[in-house]
Amino acid sequence: MRSFLLLLSTFLAFLSFSELSQARDIQPWLLSCTSSCGDIQNISYPFRLSGQPLSCGDPDYTLSCDNKKLILEFDAGKYYVKSINYDTKRIRVVDANLANETCSLPTQPIHDYNVMGDLRYKGIVYNEGIGFVNCSRPINDTSSFRIPCMSTQNGSIFYAAYKSEIVYGTEQFCSYPPLSAALVARDDYNAKSPSSFGDIERLLQGGFDLSCSIECRDCIRSGRECWVYDDTKPYHVCRKPFNERDYVIKVYLVLGAIVISGSSNSYSLSRIYERLSKGEELDLGNVAETEAIIARKLCMIGLWCIQVNISERPSMSKVVEMLEHGTEE
Repeated sequence: MRSFLLLLSTFLAFLSFSELSQARDIQPWLLSCTSSCGDIQNISYPFRLSGQPLSCGDPDYTLSCDNKKLILEFDAGKYYVKSINYDTKRIRVVDANLANETCSLPTQPIHDYNVMGDLRYKGIVYNEGIGFVNCSRPINDTSSFRIPCMSTQNGSIFYAAYKSEIVYGTEQFCSYPPLSAALVARDDYNAKSPSSFGDIERLLQGGFDLSCSIECRDCIRSGRECWVYDDTKPYHVCRKPFNERDYVIKVYLVLGAIVISGSSNSYSLSRIYERLSKGEELDLGNVAETEAIIARKLCMIGLWCIQVNISERPSMSKVVEMLEHGTEE
């Protein structure tokens, strides 16, 4: 039944269809505003250096240069720019306190939601979180590593926890410093997890990624939703935001898939269609009759849209028309 769940998930993406928005035109004179700072050469649109003419780059992507270090100020933190990839639209940065081999906490705690909450950097990135915890006694956690330079003789032991901001089960003897979270780039999903604090330190010094998208920023500012995809080259879809009805539709589609795939009986797609067309009840548990009607109807629409014969599938306009009509039809 996994195939049915997968197909209904595909249908959800189908409902989210929208025209691919086009990147806004870049004036030729913008492209000529290049600059450099230290090892970072050819800094260009959308980025600009502070002090350059306002006609250069985009003000939302202003960087500064200090002692040959290219600096990004992001979410109240200070970050050194390690590289800019204009093809993938990614910028790699490292916290100024963590860039060198010094015993420091981040200048500012940062989490995934900090990144996703910033309109300027809505693209897809693959980062992992690292949490810092201060304990009064040793802890037994395979993903947490003692930080020698921060631990003291009086019993204060600092740990860096990989992929976790909280070490569960240690609440009574551990606390979390104010600057207790950092991000690190995940370049290789097959890479081995850190086995020592030295590995953690190298990851911290390597920094993390931000993915800039002017198109997404402008999309969101226009009151729409931006969906970002990352195939061979990043692209985005700008669409109208879901209203409450759209949200309910998605919830019930997922609900229908989960209920059917989790049933005690093994159904084929044809068997599911047969049951629904005969008006047989789905095992939805304790839900209102109206909710059951909606779930049944949405499953029927989903099955119609994933027919093997593509020519028999409804058009998008027809799907919208069916979804807009009452559940009694």
